[in-house]
Amino acid sequence: MNLTPLAWQSLTIRHQFSEEFDAVRFFDFQPNAKQAIDLFKRGQFGSLLVLKTETFPEFINEIEQYLTQDVHTKVITKTEFNKNNLFGYSIYLEKENKVETIQGAIQDANQHILMLNI
Repeated sequence: MNLTPLAWQSLTIRHQFSEEFDAVRFFDFQPNAKQAIDLFKRGQFGSLLVLKTETFPEFINEIEQYLTQDVHTKVITKTEFNKNNLFGYSIYLEKENKVETIQGAIQDANQHILMLNI
């Protein structure tokens, strides 16, 4: 066995650090989410996609853009909702003596994508 001494120059670390920082995107740390959303977009029948984004709500826009990238459909995003604006409601208009039905987000999203922040 031969031992050969190393020069100190060969022991230093050389790494080119970049001054520019790339923005961290949702799919950078959630690679399985991209595959799941791709499967969801290929679905032929009514499907439900639930995304829990309470930690990073700013990623909702990125997910919404990715959903509409290849699919020509409308994405309805609700970050805050209650039973009335989700399911709709009916109101009686006394002066006109009629009932008016206000559609909720679920009816608006028929054949489209509804994304809820839960």
